[in-house]
Amino acid sequence: MRNSLYILFMILALSSCAFHLDDAGEVGGYWVMKSIDTLSTGGRYDASRDSVTWSFRDDVLQARRGIFHASVMNFELRDNRLHLYSPLYDDRTQGDPFIEDPSWLIPMGIYEIDQWYDVVRLDNSKMVLRTGEVELRFDKY
Repeated sequence: MRNSLYILFMILALSSCAFHLDDAGEVGGYWVMKSIDTLSTGGRYDASRDSVTWSFRDDVLQARRGIFHASVMNFELRDNRLHLYSPLYDDRTQGDPFIEDPSWLIPMGIYEIDQWYDVVRLDNSKMVLRTGEVELRFDKY
């Protein structure tokens, strides 16, 4: 009898949970920026100390530098190209206003309001993105 009640409880508990599968695909998850390479000069900036993170879920990216510097935007990943667009300040108290000046995004490795990257590498542990000017390197966590 006790086992039957336990099984019934587990069935009810599991059936009441709503499971949501992330639709972000391979890029889905939490990424930490490790470096920014300037392609024209061959220079490399160690970004690991800046606490820049990108978190992908469904069709939304949250890019963050530190605790208070954050943005949310839409993204599409198709044909080895990553498109970021419609960035908003991550500030719910102000209604998440649209970002019109890309200088807010630059510390997070995003240089344009409508940004395109070529995907050089994307697997379970590393992501490398390239524009005509820079290459961004991330580790997945």
